[in-house]
Amino acid sequence: MLGDLDREARLIGLARELRRCQRSRVAPVVDHERQPPARAGREPLANLADRRRSRQGSELRVHHGLGRQPVGFTDLRRWHDPHHGTQARRARDNARMAILSFAELSADAQAHVDELALALAAELRDDVDADRALARLDELGEEVARVGGDGLDALHEVLGRRYGFIGDREEYDHPNNSMLDLVLERRTGLPIVLSVVYVATARRAGIALHGVGLPGHYVVGRFEHSAPELLDPFAGGTRISVAPSAAARPWGAHETALRMLNNLVGSYTRRSDLGRAIRAAELRLELPLERALAKTIGAELRALRARLN
Repeated sequence: MLGDLDREARLIGLARELRRCQRSRVAPVVDHERQPPARAGREPLANLADRRRSRQGSELRVHHGLGRQPVGFTDLRRWHDPHHGTQARRARDNARMAILSFAELSADAQAHVDELALALAAELRDDVDADRALARLDELGEEVARVGGDGLDALHEVLGRRYGFIGDREEYDHPNNSMLDLVLERRTGLPIVLSVVYVATARRAGIALHGVGLPGHYVVGRFEHSAPELLDPFAGGTRISVAPSAAARPWGAHETALRMLNNLVGSYTRRSDLGRAIRAAELRLELPLERALAKTIGAELRALRARLN
């Protein structure tokens, strides 16, 4: 009888300690299956390893067996590892972000380009609010869906005319023009990041749209017919035509992220911000690369590091 009471007392004490730890967000034993608290006005973010946003309307697409965890919610142990370094501090500072880390998204063949862009920005800045950016993309997608009609015309109407998203010609290569969250706020940026806005908005509105990396430019296109239908987000979403070529093809999310990082390496280097230039160069090596390209990028990274000495 006394043994039973003693066990019950210990269980009660353990329950109290667990509640205290949950309130302070420090868990001595991490339960990776625990559902994190839902955010007001947004769907619960637990188990992003199994449930990733497709954000087409309000539905979620389910992916099984990815085995990954969202930054800021379940992987608490590395926050308190003093040897984990800058990445742990950045994950802690961006705990409200509703996305996986850049490294995790780089290893995920199903990663969305807007999530990659936000995770990329969070590696280089400490003030990225991914929840806010994703919510804004949700809103834009809903507006495009309400317009109806031809999807490309609806995107041009909402993003180009109604909200005035357009290219920044005055400070073209400024790093802010490569940051998706800032481009959403300022409604101006580089062609590639404006194209990310279009692709992410289109996905939420149920429109099949892809990024298209042309030589010296980046646009978006619909590939439902023999000839691609292209929009130029830098020019406000106007329709354009290009000569048929192998370059006019759909680009993947990782390929797009690599080009964004190439831009940032150059932008930071020209501004003598070698710390961020090196970090952007390091991020490129986390993406799935062909061996020859990885070797070239690795050599560029070593050259940048040598400039610090």
